[in-house]
Amino acid sequence: MLEYQLHRHHARDLIAEMTEVRSAQRLRRARRSARAAASAPATPPARTADRAAAPAPSSGRLRRALRIA
Repeated sequence: MLEYQLHRHHARDLIAEMTEVRSAQRLRRARRSARAAASAPATPPARTADRAAAPAPSSGRLRRALRIA
C-alpha cells in the first residue's frame, strides 16, 4: 500500500510539474508572438510582381560588366 501511495504522490508531482512547464511555455509563446506582432510592419511588403521594376542597366555598362566577369 505504501508503494502505491508513493507512486500516486510521485505521479501527482510529475503532473503538477508538467502543468507548470506547459504554462510557462504558453506564457513565453504568448510574449514572443506579442513581441513579433509589435515589431511587424503594419502593411506587408508588396509582392515582387507588384513592385516597380528596377531600371535596366545601359547596354554599355552591361557589356563592360560582362567583359569583366
